[in-house]
Parts: sequence; structure tokens; C-alpha cells
Amino acid sequence: MASVSKPRALDRIRRLQSELVAGVATQQGEFSEAVRGVRERWRIEAQDQIPSPTSAGGWYVPPGFPEEPQRSGDDYEEWADLLSQWTGEMLALHKQFIPLDCREPVIPDSLNWLKFISGCVLFDPPTPMRDVPQGPGLVDFREALDAPRVSLRLLSARGSPVPNTATGPLPFAWVRDARDVEEMQRKRDLLIIAALLERYGVEERRDPEEILDDLLTETPGLADALRTIEDKNPPRLVIDPKPHYSQKEVDRALDIVRATHAKDETPTSGRRSRDPLENAEAAILAKHHGWSYEELADRYEWRYPTHASKVIAAGEAILSKL
Repeated sequence: MASVSKPRALDRIRRLQSELVAGVATQQGEFSEAVRGVRERWRIEAQDQIPSPTSAGGWYVPPGFPEEPQRSGDDYEEWADLLSQWTGEMLALHKQFIPLDCREPVIPDSLNWLKFISGCVLFDPPTPMRDVPQGPGLVDFREALDAPRVSLRLLSARGSPVPNTATGPLPFAWVRDARDVEEMQRKRDLLIIAALLERYGVEERRDPEEILDDLLTETPGLADALRTIEDKNPPRLVIDPKPHYSQKEVDRALDIVRATHAKDETPTSGRRSRDPLENAEAAILAKHHGWSYEELADRYEWRYPTHASKVIAAGEAILSKL
């Protein structure tokens, strides 16, 4: 199976995301029915809102889900079992509704979808209001659940190349923005020193590595605080073309990086193409909420309100396939 990190494949993924979001919004289709089942089993009352941001690689858990306890605690096994049950529900949705041509040829591809799927379970797309025509809608909901795809997962998070049998190692590296690293480290050090003084005092003489390990595992909230600082400046996938890499390997790496960052970094010019999910949203607003052509034109910044008829027809065609 070829990598999905190519423009056509990324288009397929975007279309699938749009269809799934539209299904949740209209409560139509098999995905919406499956989502409803998960909500019932976990007693989830979905909130009509744009999902909040997550840390890199993170996904959503139900409201009231317990915080991760210390691994040495008696309740850690119970917590881990509960998380496994929740993740299992998300993996079952991934297996059932994400077709092979929208998956990566590596395991686990589900990591690319857990944020999106869990967001569709916990939240409902908000309906734009007439008095706030530019308010968030289906497209904003989909974009909030999008996450950069790591297509071939060739590297560990620490930057060491991981061989791949299909393509061989490629010239990638994980980096952080240099201007922020010094400040990030300073904040980490301050947190560690403050916790050290509070826990042990200045007279204690112990091996620094032992103290640091004890601090991170026994001081409530310290590991989470340090992780929060790091999450504000996550590693980015870049090309590190050392001399031993061939031009072919560098070109292959460039293709992957371009595809991974295509949505955020590709400049746009000229007339903006219409997003199919916008079409579906316009159809929903017109048919289910009674929006007029003029109100739709105000929301989507159309020059002519009569343009709505074509958009609504296109949106109804999308909804009819759910």
C-alpha cells in the first residue's frame, strides 16, 4: 500500500473527514449511529462547541475521566484499564469507518485519527447563529480536529533515525525553534529547583539523577507542568541532509514534508475554491434552520445571494450520500 501523504490521498482524507463531520451534524449515517452508541455506553452528553486544542499526539477522553495516577499507586492499574477501554472504542470506530486508502501503510495508523474520532464522539459541531453569521461552523469543527500527519513515522521523538524496510532511512530530524529552547529550559530548571528545595532542602546530599527521578515520579503535578512547557514548542519534522544521504533519499523526504505541511504552508492566490463541507453546511442552514439566500450570502461572503441555489444543491448531494 502506498503512503497516503500525497495530494490526492490527502484530498481523500479531507473528503472523508468532511463526510463524517456532516454525518455527526445531521445525525445521519452509520458513523453517526456508531458515535451515538459510544455516547450512550459512556453516558456522554456531547457539547455543541469547537473542540479545545490538545497537546501534540493527544486525543480526547470523556468529561470527568480520572487524572493519571502515579504508576506505583494502587489505582494505576484501574485507571490504565479504563483508558484501554476508551481507546478500544476509538480504535473500533477507526477500523470500521476509515477505509484503507485513507490509512498509512504502517501500524498504528490509528494515531493519525484518534483526535478526530474522539472529538466527534465528545462534541457536536456548533450551528451558526443568525445574529452572528460569521460564527464557527462545520469547517471550523473539522479544522479543530485536524492534526499534522506523520506519514511514515521514521523517527523517534528524540531525533534518532528509525530504519524503514520499504524506503530505507531518510534524512529527517526532529527540531524545536531555537529562539524558544533557552527559555523553555530555563522554565524547566526553575520548576525542578523549586521542587527540589521544597522536598529535600539545601542540606540533603543525594545523587542528582536519583533526586530528579524521585521528583518526577513522586511530586504531584511536576511531570505534567514540565510537559505543558514542552508542548508549547513541540518538535517539528524537518530535513537533515547529511552527506551520506543520496539525492533520491533527500527528494523523497522533501515530498513527505511538503505533503505533511501542505495545508498550513501552501500559499493561496486567486479565487478561493469552495469547501464541500461548506456546501453541506449551507444546505443544512437553508433546509433545517430556514436561512435565506441573503443570510447565506452574508455568512459565506458571496457577491450574489442567488449563488445559494447552486451551493445548496451541491450540499444536498453530499448529505444524500450519508
